[in-house]
Amino acid sequence: MSDQTERLEIFDIDWLDQCPSGVLVLDRERRALWANRALATMLGMQRESLIHADRTRLPDHVALFDGDPLVQINDDNGEERWLKCTTAEARTREHAPVHLHFYQEITAQVELQRQRDELRARVEALSTRDPVTGVLNRRALVHALEEQVTRSRRYQNPLMIILMRVREANDTPLSDEAMLAVSQTLRDRLRWADIIGRYDDEHFLIILPETRREAGNDVLIGVQESITAIETRQGVSLALSTQAGFASWEKGDDPRRLIQRALDQMLAAPTA
Repeated sequence: MSDQTERLEIFDIDWLDQCPSGVLVLDRERRALWANRALATMLGMQRESLIHADRTRLPDHVALFDGDPLVQINDDNGEERWLKCTTAEARTREHAPVHLHFYQEITAQVELQRQRDELRARVEALSTRDPVTGVLNRRALVHALEEQVTRSRRYQNPLMIILMRVREANDTPLSDEAMLAVSQTLRDRLRWADIIGRYDDEHFLIILPETRREAGNDVLIGVQESITAIETRQGVSLALSTQAGFASWEKGDDPRRLIQRALDQMLAAPTA
């Protein structure tokens, strides 16, 4: 038995060598004192190459010495590998402190999670409806506004948007019940050709095709009056307040400029 192994007799080396998880024993300077067969197999290396190694001798596997919970390495073929690391502290027979790193191969799980994330992102990208209200979500709204702006550029048709912030009387964000009631009121109050959507948590964006400034202002006043008059199913007023701004399409406008003008006007408008 070598001197190195004798110093580690406090550990059950035979048991660790049979452990299906990779095991690496490091001294206080983070140099490898010992490694089991499973770790050598995971890395595609000879176990002797690991003993006495540190981050300078194994630059391609430097993450092994840090003890991070998730370790990414590349094998000899350049393939990405992922290991889950669990650490523990111990001492040798001579009471020298050592670090124990236990590794599990989780490359397949990481790849599966990536595939799930990509699929979720694709599903979200295809989603066009706000889950609470059923009206268009922000992504779909911006797309619809881009189409309307393109149409106005081509045919010089009038176009107007309204950006409206709705809050409860105590200046708190809307509950889901109130948000649903507001969206239903907007559907009932506006034309079939108008486009309604939830721009973010407390803002609605309304796109009014073929609408000039004067007519759009009348729409805004009517919408605000309808929202402040909303009652619950039990006939209790929701006591909602609104703050709104509007913008009419002008030559050279893109969706971002339109929304910014409506936002600026909304921030300067009094609460109704």
